[in-house]
Parts: sequence; C-alpha cells; structure tokens
Amino acid sequence: MREIHTGEKTFSEVLCDHISKQGRKNSELYKRACITRSLYHDMSKKDYRPSFENALRIALALNLNYEETVNLLSRARLTFSPSFMLDKIIVEFLENPVYRNPGEYNLPKVDELLDDKGVEVLFSLKEDSDHFCSLIDDTMT
Repeated sequence: MREIHTGEKTFSEVLCDHISKQGRKNSELYKRACITRSLYHDMSKKDYRPSFENALRIALALNLNYEETVNLLSRARLTFSPSFMLDKIIVEFLENPVYRNPGEYNLPKVDELLDDKGVEVLFSLKEDSDHFCSLIDDTMT
C-alpha cells in the first residue's frame, strides 16, 4: 500500500504554496493536470485527499522535482512504491532531465512512457489520444 501518515501541512496547503511561489493561475494548473475545475476546487479543501494518480498529475503539472513530488504526495499520506510500474516510470521521469522541455516537463512524454509499458496514461484524453489534455474545456466538470 502507498499510504503514509504525516502531521505537518496538508496537501492543499502545500499545493497552494507551490502555486503562489510559481505565480500560476488555477485554471492553467487544472487544465495542464487534466483534472476538472470541480475536482481542483475539491483539492483546495484542507481535508481533501487526492488519489495517487491525481496527486501525480498535479505534481507533474507544477513541474515539481522528485523531492518536491515526494513531499507533496506525503501530505496526502501517499508515497512511491517500487512494487508499482506507474511509480517506477514516474520516478525515472522525475530523475531524468532529458524529459524536461525548457522549464517544464514534457507531459505527453510521460504518457508515452506509461503507454509503452502498458500502464494507463495520466494526461491524454482517452477518446482521442492524439489530442493532449491541456486543451480541456472549462465547461467539463
């Protein structure tokens, strides 16, 4: 199981810290993370615990490094496990600078790596895999 416990800042508090530090717009982040506006709103609630996959989407959309990602996951009482292929691929991705575009992660590359290993992708729209999810419409809820 990936769950751990922490008594420090919550997931939503650390998320807000990263957003403020980076000067990002909320709409930019939830679109890049391929989550709906309503789910993003729920994540801002102090006691909200995201799924492992949604926490990863947020961390990658924020371009967090490995240590920052581990910290954010721990705030949701989650952690990487060497037993899961998804986790192994994401850790490799986070630790390898070749996957960064100038200043940000190449999120379609994340999905390509996952798909190559037969793991469900995180960012592509399932109905149209050629259409990257950052184009998600504000009206989707």
